[in-house]
Amino acid sequence: MLKERPGMVHCRVGPDDEPVEFDLRRVYDGIKVDGQRVELLFKEALTAMPPPKPNTEKIVQMHEKVRPNVPDEYRNDVLYAPPTESQVQEARMIKQVRTARRKSKNATKPTAAEADETAADQSGGTTLNAQPREAGPHTRKKARKQQ
Repeated sequence: MLKERPGMVHCRVGPDDEPVEFDLRRVYDGIKVDGQRVELLFKEALTAMPPPKPNTEKIVQMHEKVRPNVPDEYRNDVLYAPPTESQVQEARMIKQVRTARRKSKNATKPTAAEADETAADQSGGTTLNAQPREAGPHTRKKARKQQ
């Protein structure tokens, strides 16, 4: 947006296309807001938003995992400040809740063997008649995880 023409924007579909001009100014009672009003709104009506609440998990993570890799001259930065005991406890609690939720969600999922049995039961066959699967990269990863 150019300072000489506030509210006017040029858009292109591609780099070689002709620009299309759009007027982003608001219309009140059929009258477009003039450039002086737009400048006044930008200067006076825009207020800075308050910063978001600090994420306790990130504070703990930055201090424990990132700070050891930061050069010495930057280690005293507020970004890597040590967390308070209450922040550490809150981060642990959040992590425990998330872990418990994942475990309960995974407990409801059937295992691969149960899924094979269910599929065999639905098709009228047994798992003894099922053909063995070819070992692909995805099955090898699962086997490694189970060990």
